[in-house]
Amino acid sequence: MRGGVRVAVLGLALLALGVAQAAPVQPAGSENAANDRLMKLPAKQQAATLGNYVGSGCVGATAFYMGEGTSSLSRKAMFWSVRCVNGKAYAVQIKSGPMNGTTVLECATLRTVAGAECFQKLK
Repeated sequence: MRGGVRVAVLGLALLALGVAQAAPVQPAGSENAANDRLMKLPAKQQAATLGNYVGSGCVGATAFYMGEGTSSLSRKAMFWSVRCVNGKAYAVQIKSGPMNGTTVLECATLRTVAGAECFQKLK
């Protein structure tokens, strides 16, 4: 699957199968304020924040920045992976603009639906 198509499918999969929604306030001048804040945090706080986005009892242990979406569906959305202390792993899409918020998908489902892997840079 080509890179742009893979990211578009990932965006659709995350939008269709999302289990968490949040609407961060986005200050003027930032393309993705929630992601900007997350990038500035130490690694442990990134994992904890992503675990909070996931919910479902996830206590974030490890965070990995996968990259920015490039398709028209996922442009300006940032993608992260988080592994919880219980061993479960999730992909988290952090959207900007009028569709701001987060969408969460289990890594196993991401692999099945989009052919993408968590904890790897987007291509």
